[in-house]
Amino acid sequence: MRDLARKGGGYSYTVAAIKKDGKTYYAPKLDYTEPVDDSYWIFSGIIIPGYEQLREGNTTGITVRNYTRTDMFDLVGSAVTYEQATGNERTLAEINNPNGQFVHRDLFIWAENFDGTLLADPFWKDGIGKNWINFTDPYGSKTTVVGINAIRNGTGFSHAMFPDTSANHTASVPKLVYMKPVNDTWWIGSGIYGVQVA
Repeated sequence: MRDLARKGGGYSYTVAAIKKDGKTYYAPKLDYTEPVDDSYWIFSGIIIPGYEQLREGNTTGITVRNYTRTDMFDLVGSAVTYEQATGNERTLAEINNPNGQFVHRDLFIWAENFDGTLLADPFWKDGIGKNWINFTDPYGSKTTVVGINAIRNGTGFSHAMFPDTSANHTASVPKLVYMKPVNDTWWIGSGIYGVQVA
């Protein structure tokens, strides 16, 4: 939110923790941030329409996560290590392979330049070679910019609403994203689709 506020404001995602019957449901939340002046900003957020039913603990029709944050973090780390051992060309070829070592059903990795150009993806072949820096999702979030901001602020984690390309879906679902720089020109990312229930 701070990074968006410094650039005039914008939309991003967080989650709202909802406790019901001994479980916690993390509903996707759309936030809007705007600077007040150079010292602070304000924001407001709503649970994304279609996920209000989580207030009642109802997950009917809602994708629930199959993987953990650690699974995603480790997968990205192993891909960065692979690149350091084998180089760019082999790594990008392996990322592009839908049957390769970096694809575990709907948990997989992709690679982009810091300018927003998609370099490799095992499922979204139409997107490769195109620049996504100004991509804005249906709710107004600039997904690529938010993710790059997360890398630059040191966490690498962000939230998005994005289609599950591994299943050829077109509807956006909640996605926790982790992106890690390979060097100062490109990065490798992964995401967990679905709502977390703990």
